[in-house]
Amino acid sequence: ELNNVILNVEDSLDQLSERASKFFVNIHNKSSNAVYVFPGGTTPILFFNKIANNIKDWKSTTLILSDERMVDKDNSLSNAYHLNKNLINQINNLKLPKFLTFEEFMNPDFNKINKSFDHELSNINKPTFTLLGFGKDGHIASLFPNNFNLNKNKDDQYEVIKNDFDNFYRVSLTLNYLTQSKNIGFIISGKEKSESLKKSLFKPYNPVKRPLQYLIKTHKNKINIFCDKEAASGVINEIA
Repeated sequence: ELNNVILNVEDSLDQLSERASKFFVNIHNKSSNAVYVFPGGTTPILFFNKIANNIKDWKSTTLILSDERMVDKDNSLSNAYHLNKNLINQINNLKLPKFLTFEEFMNPDFNKINKSFDHELSNINKPTFTLLGFGKDGHIASLFPNNFNLNKNKDDQYEVIKNDFDNFYRVSLTLNYLTQSKNIGFIISGKEKSESLKKSLFKPYNPVKRPLQYLIKTHKNKINIFCDKEAASGVINEIA
């Protein structure tokens, strides 16, 4: 345990996904009218498959993505595409969760979000559980180091971002919104992420450069990081 973080280290992606899924199922079974924030990317696919198999009743549950590439929902770059494929379509039950996608609120040019999305977010509970990914550069959701506005209006629940290296816009929930979650977890795998994870946990506070630090500092509960030994190697060496 470090500061406000509980580090859950396993040998493999399958094992860390199993541990994270058990943690999540325990929360789900105790919750009603739950709201879950889930990430994109390939790392959570095993986690999604496991919770699809282990949870039978998703009624009164709402899912939101932590972020989205602003492309058509059938585009393989879309996080909604992967969440549908790897979680919702795997649930063998009629009681499916409601999936509140960003795509519903994108304008035809995929570079703005309709303000009615704010209204939708405001009409549901704050997240019961938020699971986030973590990039090798330390980005969270689509909040990339040095390319998001931490000083936006505190009431802003999302922001639209354009990276120089992308040929599309992105939309991301803000750190202020994410930190209101009752529970926050990260799922991190791979040696290429170990250095950024170490810096986020041990370097001086600089949340624009290392956004994970903002969540650690402001979240009222401990943050669970589920990672494999490769991703945790830098942290383990630092402690040793």
